[in-house]
Amino acid sequence: MFAPLLAVLAAATAPGVSELSAPVASDRGGAVAYLRAEGASATLFVVRAGRTTRIGPAARTGPVAQWSPDGRSLAYRDGRSRLVVTGPSGRRVLEPMPLVGSFAWSPRSDRVAYLVRVSAGEVELRVVLADGSGRRRVTSDHDLLALAWSADGRSLAYTAITTEAFSDVLEDIRVVPAEGGTSVGFVSVGSKQVTCCLAWSPTGAIVYAVADKVGGAARSPVPYLTRAPTRGDPGTRLLPRGIPVAFSSRGRLLMQRGDRIVLLSSGGGTLASFAGSDPAWSPTGDRIVFHRGGRVVVARADGTAPRVVAPGRNASWTGVDALVFQRTGCGARAGIHTVVLGGEPRRVAAARAC
Repeated sequence: MFAPLLAVLAAATAPGVSELSAPVASDRGGAVAYLRAEGASATLFVVRAGRTTRIGPAARTGPVAQWSPDGRSLAYRDGRSRLVVTGPSGRRVLEPMPLVGSFAWSPRSDRVAYLVRVSAGEVELRVVLADGSGRRRVTSDHDLLALAWSADGRSLAYTAITTEAFSDVLEDIRVVPAEGGTSVGFVSVGSKQVTCCLAWSPTGAIVYAVADKVGGAARSPVPYLTRAPTRGDPGTRLLPRGIPVAFSSRGRLLMQRGDRIVLLSSGGGTLASFAGSDPAWSPTGDRIVFHRGGRVVVARADGTAPRVVAPGRNASWTGVDALVFQRTGCGARAGIHTVVLGGEPRRVAAARAC
C-alpha cells in the first residue's frame, strides 16, 4: 500500500512505568514489531508465526520501525539512533552515524532512504542498498523532515526547512531523483504555515496538506493534489478539508476530517464519508480497518458493511484476513493482539501493570 511512510512507535511515559508502543505490521509477511519502553530505554521485539523475538535496544522516541514492502526485513533506529536493518541475512548497520531521523524503504525493498544530521546546520538525505553497500548523499539543507518514494522508485519527495537572512523561515516540498541531481520545489510556505502528510500515489501524483500555525499547533489543514510535481506545479485543492492518510494500490485516497473518514477517487472526487478514525487499507485495497467508539471495525472502502472485530485501537493488517491491534490501559487484557477475521483475538504482548 502507498501509505504514509513514518511509523512513530514511541510516546512519553512516566519514569518506571513500562509501555507498549503501537504495533507496526507487515501486511505481506504477517510479522508485527513493537517497542517495550521503560524510563529512558526501549527494546524492540518482533512477533512472527506466534514466536516473539527480542531484536535489541531501539530509539525511545521518534520514527522507530518500518517493514520492507516484501515483508522480509525490518528497518529501525537502534539505541544510538543509527539506522539498522534485520532480516533473513541477519542484522546490519546501514548508517553508522547517529542522529538518523525519518527513513523509508523503496517500493522494491532494495534500498532505504533516510535523513541524518551531519552538523548543527545541515541534514543530508541519503540512500543505501539494503545490504549496506552503495551509501550516497542525494541532497542536503538546513533541515529536512518527511520523505517519500515514488511508486516507480525513481524519485524522492521531501520537506526542507531553509532559514535565510532577513527573511521568513521557508518550508519547501521538493522532488529529487533517487540517484541524485537537481531538486524541484512545488510548494513553499512561511513561518505561519506548515506542511504535512506527504505521500505519492501509484500513478505518480503527490498529495500533501498545508495548515495554519495557531498557538504552536497546526489548524485547518487544506489538502492538495499535484500531478506534475517535477514541473513545479503545486496542484489543486481537494475538498473537503482534512488530513490525507493513505493511497490504495488502486489510487483511491483516504482522508481524516475530524471524527469522519472521507474516501476520494483517484481524481480527487468525494466517494463517501462516514464516522471513524485512523483508517488503514487492506492488502487488496478493497477494505479498510478503522476505529469507531473504542472498537476495531472492518468495512468496505466506502464504509458500508461494517463489522466490529474487538475493542481496541491502533489496528493494521497482517494479511488479507488478519489484523493486529492494541488494547491500551492497565486492564487484564491490555496489550497487543492478533486476530484472524472470524476468530478470537490472541494476545501476543501483555502490558505490564501500571
